[in-house]
Amino acid sequence: MQQLLTGKMRLKEFNEEWEVKKLEEIGDITGAGVDKKINQDEEPVRLLNYLDVYRRDYIYSKELEHWVTTTKNKLIGCSVKKGDLFFTPSSELREDIGISALAMEDMEGVVYSYHIDRFRLNIPFNDLYRLYMLKTRKFLSQCETFCEGSGKRYVISMGKFREMEITYPKSLKEQETIAQILTDMDNEIDTLKQKLNKYKQIKEGMMQQLLTGKIRLM
Repeated sequence: MQQLLTGKMRLKEFNEEWEVKKLEEIGDITGAGVDKKINQDEEPVRLLNYLDVYRRDYIYSKELEHWVTTTKNKLIGCSVKKGDLFFTPSSELREDIGISALAMEDMEGVVYSYHIDRFRLNIPFNDLYRLYMLKTRKFLSQCETFCEGSGKRYVISMGKFREMEITYPKSLKEQETIAQILTDMDNEIDTLKQKLNKYKQIKEGMMQQLLTGKIRLM
């Protein structure tokens, strides 16, 4: 993953040069999201929270169940659209700064929390590649370096986020091909994890049978 997403390993059918850009050159980063209050004179909306971003790579509308209220202006300004990326800008640990998740669909009536930042690209990008490029060790190391804190809480400003650099292929086809390779690997890992959990359950069941004498060895 690190080799493919930094251009150190190239797929043989592609030879176009890669771009090195600051985030602010390819999209808009915004904060000032919606708080968790409920006011009678505001519209009810669902909230995309910090933990929704921290715990997931991909965000779907059906998974969001936290209701709050907000103004019409906030509903427009803090909307969640397909392809939006969300960051964690603060944490008790440096390594948890810059954890990202990708909105997989337009989400009507959903807004993002003031605890997270939104990155909305303004140039064409493969949907899946845009998330993978923010999972590189190079990018996360920048997050750890640029965040500030006393040891109890670390925070990275939107200004620092905007200054961080990513490396990516200009070719959308190359982006798509790399993303597909990594997605296939992720799917295979998920399948193996499911099998592992199944075997663990079988083992636990057999242990209970054997250790209680319900099954006797001949």
